[in-house]
Amino acid sequence: MATNAVYQKPGTAIVFTETGGSATFTPRNVANGAGRVSTKYDRGSGALPMRFKMEATFKAQAACTIGLPARIYAYSFQNGAAAADYVADAAVSAETQFANFQLIGSVYASSSAVGPFFGSWDVVLLGQYIVVGMWNASGQALTNVNGDNKITLTPIFEDIQAAT
Repeated sequence: MATNAVYQKPGTAIVFTETGGSATFTPRNVANGAGRVSTKYDRGSGALPMRFKMEATFKAQAACTIGLPARIYAYSFQNGAAAADYVADAAVSAETQFANFQLIGSVYASSSAVGPFFGSWDVVLLGQYIVVGMWNASGQALTNVNGDNKITLTPIFEDIQAAT
């Protein structure tokens, strides 16, 4: 019996970081018990992938307690600033400010070192615009180094092969 094969084709990564990325996200020096949101990223119009591989990285200024996290959030919307809670890179002072975001996952300190620590998830984001956020609950402030703390979204295109 012939069957179709479904493969994945990764697209161009969308990188939320301080400099050199796709959208500005500056979580440098974010204290424990504080957070940060990115600027909005415009994916363009037309047919767009809705599935993403999300990868997040955090690194602390001092040794972490094993098991404490940085929580990762995402928000996608369709009509520019009109439906967005946040559209600019900004500090977040209470985690409840992420209430309208999707909690995607947590990156946990897997050792008592400073990191870097990594997490990865499969996520569905339907809107044209995307904003990401990070809430630091790691017990330590994040580093002051560009690129140590970032979020990357790689669009995944479904590639369905004809039955053979």
